[in-house]
Amino acid sequence: RPDHDVRRVENLEDAAHDAVEVGDVRRGQGVDHRRTDGSDVARCGGITETIRIAQLARSRGIETVPHAWKSGIIKAASLHCNAVMPDGTWQEYCVADTPIAKTLTVQRLPIEADGYVAVPTTPGLGVDLDEDVLESLRVG
Repeated sequence: RPDHDVRRVENLEDAAHDAVEVGDVRRGQGVDHRRTDGSDVARCGGITETIRIAQLARSRGIETVPHAWKSGIIKAASLHCNAVMPDGTWQEYCVADTPIAKTLTVQRLPIEADGYVAVPTTPGLGVDLDEDVLESLRVG
């Protein structure tokens, strides 16, 4: 398991520049971005490790806001993490207008009118890859 995210959480108060970008966005809402952990489920070792990091962060008074950038796959995985975190209120949400961000998964996971995103409920992560998009992105 990569230990860079665990070390980052342990040193987060002294390393505000490592806080996720969402902290800067939310600062205007009165949230101190130095108190935010931005674990990336795809980089820190998966869902279980993300939950462990969130537990460690919470024990130190640090809110976890999953870093869910790039595709519907990581959005879905991060939403599942949020769903089981006692304080899983926020999630970074990629709005980039790219095929990977917008169309790689059949399920688009849109932001609803109330500002929330529904957690997928079908088996696994709850998303399916769009085979045509996947083929169009194939290299070689």
